[in-house]
Amino acid sequence: MGIPQPKKKKQSVSKLKKQLWLLVRQEVFKKYGRDCYTCDSKNLSGVNLQGGHVPWPGSILSTECKYDIRFLRPQCYLCNIHRGGMGAMALERMQREGIDTEALWEHNLITKGGSYGTFWFQNKIAELDPIH
Repeated sequence: MGIPQPKKKKQSVSKLKKQLWLLVRQEVFKKYGRDCYTCDSKNLSGVNLQGGHVPWPGSILSTECKYDIRFLRPQCYLCNIHRGGMGAMALERMQREGIDTEALWEHNLITKGGSYGTFWFQNKIAELDPIH
């Protein structure tokens, strides 16, 4: 008989969500920079550097899409919070950039209502942070 190993403490989904959100934000800023996607604000930092869900608010996105950088862009605090995310402007810009927003919306609809527990969040975290 081997030595019993201590059980790994199971992380709560809320802690995993926070951890994943920090990693996703880093990826968004790495890919898209630190300029607001919906206004002329440049070199954002601190609380003014937001990860904004565009062109749709996070409240109507599936869990999978909330953490998918295709649905996120850097935004200033004013655009993301006070101006409601500037969805129409973001949609127009995404379409000008050749992004198939209809396919993104369809992906959201397909993944809406799925079950996203600790295993899903742990896998997403491992994809973005293999050391973790």
